[in-house]
Amino acid sequence: MLLTSLLRRHLLGMGLTASALSTAPAAKGAIRYRQLWVSADGVTHIDEHECGKLETKDFTSTGGDAALQYVRAFSDSDDFALTGLVVTQQVGENPWHFCPSPQFVVTLKGSWYIRTSDGKTTTFKPGDVLYQDNSAEHPLAKLGARGQAPSGAQHWSGANGGPCNQ
Repeated sequence: MLLTSLLRRHLLGMGLTASALSTAPAAKGAIRYRQLWVSADGVTHIDEHECGKLETKDFTSTGGDAALQYVRAFSDSDDFALTGLVVTQQVGENPWHFCPSPQFVVTLKGSWYIRTSDGKTTTFKPGDVLYQDNSAEHPLAKLGARGQAPSGAQHWSGANGGPCNQ
């Protein structure tokens, strides 16, 4: 519980706020995403967050509100551990596993789901964003069986009704 509390405080300090899953649009200057996270007992969960600390930028020579964009670069940030860009197509079931590395997953076309070891299933549709860092190197990955997964920090995923581009 202490580790979970510390992680939550760390996320809030980065400008990320937890909220209930919602279909309402994100606030101006914030990007909503879901995060797969691991509780202190090694069980995986998904919560919704908003990425804040975006800066207002004008990328045109004409200016004006129509050209404004909210931008945040992560290349020199400690907020998210990112290793590169990978494109994938999920076509079937992917039984209990760790993510290959900390990553953002953006659903481009189709639909897919994640079943966390707390027993809940979350569906992702085009435009949905997930951040996950439950790799085999995660400190809680070495725990024994917790929740529905065969060992700590794992999740199950699969495509819904056909290929899903991510």
